[in-house]
Amino acid sequence: MLSRRHFHHLRDCQRSFDAWRDTYNFVRPHDALSLEVPASRYRVSERCYQNWNTAYEYNQEAIVRKVDRSGKTSFRSNKCFLGEAFAGRWVAIKPTIQPAVFEIYYRHQRIARLCVET
Repeated sequence: MLSRRHFHHLRDCQRSFDAWRDTYNFVRPHDALSLEVPASRYRVSERCYQNWNTAYEYNQEAIVRKVDRSGKTSFRSNKCFLGEAFAGRWVAIKPTIQPAVFEIYYRHQRIARLCVET
């Protein structure tokens, strides 16, 4: 769908995605489902949602920064876009063996690499 279309604005894009999702889930048969549509197999989960977003502490060597609401953080006068999904979250900046190169972690997962000017 994306390779054949040019979207003029986000509303147009969202309308196309909504139509594609409906076709994919309610109209188009799938071989893996014996030619049934995914909606015919969907069941609401019996499990309750567990909020796993508990406090996380980085080790003492980490340089901790908060990601702003636009998804950016700064370090040594360098702005780094990490993504809006990290807005309001705390990340750790850790040096590497390469001079002026740092890695940015969210919890235990490396999410970015930052090269700073010295």
